[in-house]
Amino acid sequence: MNTINEHLDRLVLEPGPPVPAWTARVAGWLEYNRYELELTEIVAAGQSPLPLPGRISAYNLAEPFQTAGTLAIGTNVIVWRAGSVYVFNVSANV
Repeated sequence: MNTINEHLDRLVLEPGPPVPAWTARVAGWLEYNRYELELTEIVAAGQSPLPLPGRISAYNLAEPFQTAGTLAIGTNVIVWRAGSVYVFNVSANV
């Protein structure tokens, strides 16, 4: 069975060590700028990402922390761990 750790990629940020990151799809809105995400795997160009077992909640840093989120369900994102929470950065105006 696939797990989150089996599908980690790395973001290269300077300076410092690489940051673990993976792809996901917005599955629902929880509160403010916090969403439920379905983890996904990119298989090939021209194909939709495949869902993986498990869901996580993550904060969208592109939206204010005091207002309701506006991303559509199904929006694809790259998510990473920042301290004790998961975050991503996607504008609803894209």
